[in-house]
Amino acid sequence: MKPFLFALIGLSAGAAITIQSSLSGQLSKRLANPLLASSSVFIVGFLAIAFLLLLKSHPLPSRESIAQIPLHLWIAGGLISAAALSTVYWIMPQAGVSNTLLYVITGQLLASALVSHFSWFDLPGSPINPQRAFALILVLSGALLFTSRQAT
Repeated sequence: MKPFLFALIGLSAGAAITIQSSLSGQLSKRLANPLLASSSVFIVGFLAIAFLLLLKSHPLPSRESIAQIPLHLWIAGGLISAAALSTVYWIMPQAGVSNTLLYVITGQLLASALVSHFSWFDLPGSPINPQRAFALILVLSGALLFTSRQAT
């Protein structure tokens, strides 16, 4: 049951990301400024998460445990998210939602294969075996086929 549930949740999140990215791409186009659109998305997202934190009864971590977290873990994710999302919001009005998200997903799959293969970032690893290598080749081939323009 768990794999099915995880797949369903993941597919739902993927659909939500498509809708969110499409709306934010339009905001970027209308503002003529992907950084302003990203700022709006981050501010609204921050407010939504802050509200959810207020509703949850989970205890906050202690000051000691927070102090032990390396500084780069606090900063890198936000900087990478800001750069990646701003780039997506800039590309989407020009390349379209399907192509943009295909580029993003292909990049995510390739990067995740490397992260998993080398067990980077203290995450569980899975080596790139022949089956996974073939799957990555299929993904890249599909991306090329999907984005190539047919002669008319």
